[in-house]
Amino acid sequence: MFEERVQNLEQLENALLKQQAKRESLARDYGAPGPLLFRGQGNAAWPLSTTLERYTRRQFSLDEYLSTLEKIQPVLQAYTGERWEVQRDEFKKEVRVDQPLSEQLGLLRAYPLMVHARHHGFPSPLMDWTASPYVAMYFAFANANPSYPISVYAFQESPTGEKYDRSSVQPHTFGKNSRIETLKPSVASHKRHFMQQARYTVCLRGHGQNMWFAGHDEFLQQSEPYDEIITRFVCPSDVTNQAMQRLNQMNINAYTLFGNEESLFETLAFDAIRNAANSS
Repeated sequence: MFEERVQNLEQLENALLKQQAKRESLARDYGAPGPLLFRGQGNAAWPLSTTLERYTRRQFSLDEYLSTLEKIQPVLQAYTGERWEVQRDEFKKEVRVDQPLSEQLGLLRAYPLMVHARHHGFPSPLMDWTASPYVAMYFAFANANPSYPISVYAFQESPTGEKYDRSSVQPHTFGKNSRIETLKPSVASHKRHFMQQARYTVCLRGHGQNMWFAGHDEFLQQSEPYDEIITRFVCPSDVTNQAMQRLNQMNINAYTLFGNEESLFETLAFDAIRNAANSS
């Protein structure tokens, strides 16, 4: 992982836009580079971890996590009236050993439920990112602590689309070490998924029916070079008010990203109280 420290909001914005320019260069070289994703965190000391990692230290295999979804599926359907598919046994029969999970989501019928549950607070192995650097900046500064700098991550998927395990020399040959896979954005899910331009990655170890979820930080600690590039930009949190004002002018705020009554009041509070206090 690369790290770049910036001193103010302008430098942070320029650094993130440079990442987009680099991707355009990759597009000219490769034709169809992997996606460029962003993630904002309110404290630069926080690890890059999923909600499942933060909820429990236990590591889940893909099969075990699908089994967990099967257990909650009837309750969800009873309370929401919506029908969700998991079909764990069918996935186990059809999953291919020689292809990454991201290319087999048509087999993983639980993917929409995984995304929906993630948006409603159920512990998830999905790491949520956004296609927008400005949405990532919002999540970083909205959760900022005045005592610590914030961080915004930029994740550039492998430009060739190939997946190399660091313990292997062949694409799509997965050994003992972990790898990050970007999941396709086209999924029927909660409207927040689209409002936030959400994208998801999973960090996996193993292959086929023996896939285990691993930590993204575990991936970063693997020292050998890899096609995926993660850069962390660290910025002082004392520019939080300036950042939130600028993002609000761009119509990026709690209400436009969450769309519920609580987020409306949060946005109104920013306009009516925090801005008034800063201008007085």
